[in-house]
Amino acid sequence: MQNRLVFFVVVIAIILAIAGFLLVSFLTRGDGTAEPGVDQPGVGETPGGGQQQGVPVQVDGTTVFLRTLPERAVTISQAPPVVEPTLPGPLPTAQPTETVALPTVPVVQPTAAPPVTGGGGDRVIFIDYVVQQGDTLYSISDNQATSIELMSVHGISAEDLVPGTTLRLPVGNPAVCSVASVYVVRPGDTVFSIARRYNTTTQAIQSANGLGADFRINVAQVICIP
Repeated sequence: MQNRLVFFVVVIAIILAIAGFLLVSFLTRGDGTAEPGVDQPGVGETPGGGQQQGVPVQVDGTTVFLRTLPERAVTISQAPPVVEPTLPGPLPTAQPTETVALPTVPVVQPTAAPPVTGGGGDRVIFIDYVVQQGDTLYSISDNQATSIELMSVHGISAEDLVPGTTLRLPVGNPAVCSVASVYVVRPGDTVFSIARRYNTTTQAIQSANGLGADFRINVAQVICIP
C-alpha cells in the first residue's frame, strides 16, 4: 500500500515538472528571449562583442542601453489628408423680367345731353321796378315774368308796394329760354294745364325744360314755354 502511494507521488511530481518546463519555455518564447543553446547579444552589446549600442537610460544609478528591435517597432501610418468641404457658390440672382405695358383703353365719360332750348345764366334775375300808384302783387305778376310766390321767396310783400319805391324785382331770365317764353309756375299749375293755356304739348314742355317722365314742376319754378 505504501509502495503505491509513493508511486503516485512520484508520477504527480514528474507531471508537474514537465508542466513547469513547458510553461517556462512558452513564456520564454513569448518574451522574445532566445531559445536555449542560441547565443544572443546582451543589452548594450553588439553581436561579436562590439561596442555598446542603443539608447542609454539611467535605472537606479545604472546606465542601461536599450536597443529597439526592428520587427517590434511601431509605425505610425500617415493620416489621410483632410478634405475641406466646399461650400456651394452664391445662387444666381433672379433678374427682373421686363414688364410689358398693356395698352390702355380710354374711358369714355358720359356727357350730359345739351339743353333743347335756352341760353346760359341763372333762371331768376333781378330788375329795378318802380312801384306805381295802384300796384298790387297780383297786377305786378301779370305784367312781369314773376309770381306772388317768387316775390315772396325773395322777401317782397304787399307792405313794400309804396308808390315811387324801387324794388329789386325777381323775374324769369329770358336768356335761358332764347327760343321760348319764360313762365313762373303758380299754385295749381300742371304741365298739362300750362300746355293747354299756351297751345303746346306736354312733351314739348318736357323736352324744353329737361323734365322727368312724371312732368314734375314746383311752385315759383321758372320754366320755358315753346
